[in-house]
Amino acid sequence: MKTRRVLIPIVTTGVMTLLVVGLFVTLTASDLSAANAADIEAANQDFSPASGLDVRAALPPSGAVGGAGLVEPRERPASLAMEFGGVVDTVHVTEGTRVARGDALVTLRSLVEQAELAAAEADLSAARADVGVTRAEAGAASARSSSSADLSGRTRLLAERGVATPDERDRAGYTEVADRQSATASSSRVSQASARVRAAEARRDAALARLEALTLRAPIDGEVLQVLVLAGENVPPGGVAVVMGDTSVLHARLDIDERDALLVAAGAEARVRIEGAPGEVVGHVVAVGRRVGRKNVRTEDPTDRTDARFVEVVVELVDAPPVPVGIRVEGFVSTKP
Repeated sequence: MKTRRVLIPIVTTGVMTLLVVGLFVTLTASDLSAANAADIEAANQDFSPASGLDVRAALPPSGAVGGAGLVEPRERPASLAMEFGGVVDTVHVTEGTRVARGDALVTLRSLVEQAELAAAEADLSAARADVGVTRAEAGAASARSSSSADLSGRTRLLAERGVATPDERDRAGYTEVADRQSATASSSRVSQASARVRAAEARRDAALARLEALTLRAPIDGEVLQVLVLAGENVPPGGVAVVMGDTSVLHARLDIDERDALLVAAGAEARVRIEGAPGEVVGHVVAVGRRVGRKNVRTEDPTDRTDARFVEVVVELVDAPPVPVGIRVEGFVSTKP
């Protein structure tokens, strides 16, 4: 029994040694560094996209700095919100519609506001008619007052000459006072009626303003980039309904590493490669950011630094193709001499 226990470990060790030696001989006999035909063919394949643009970050040429960015309108897109909440009645535009300043974009239902406007206009008509009546009454009262004053004066002269009695003089004087007071009261009623007209006009204007506020209008000439509501939807107050911008001139907002920021100045020449579009678009720098921040655009480059800090550089593009706002670009900006 003792002899078998000694032989088992020895045999096991011998077998393992033979396996290791065999594996070493096999590996030595083959060249692991040699690539076969299939590997070579796969390495030579062109994996660039159909557009011909390699989206991987390229090194900037000599005398330039580069960075990824996005295409945007002349000014940053404006998110337009409804002033009041309500149910959408009409959407006047679609994405891509070019509009002029003041054009209607979205209108909410306005049955209540239209009724309020009709009531305000009716009140205004009544108030204006009342002004006409009171002015006519005031004119008549003023004429009576003038006539009474003239009659009272003549009666006093006649009484002094003894032609009119004191009683006739006094009655003429009382009539003059009464007619003068009536004219004053009529004039006051005209002022009150005029005030009611102004109040009715204010209510009419307020109703018009509330009705107008239910229509979202374009604040600038530009293009509708996104419509976020549909007819029949309930929109809360302040809810964004349309995004638009001025795309007559396109900009590229690039992320330039903070280490290169001081090398870039306004007016510098730039070249931009738009993702999916062949060739390059020329432009010039119109603004250099005054604040360092995090990167806005992530590239597909595996060496892209996510912890770096960047400065935004805005490039105005010349003769840019009609590309969607927000598409990615790679830009190169000439540095200061």
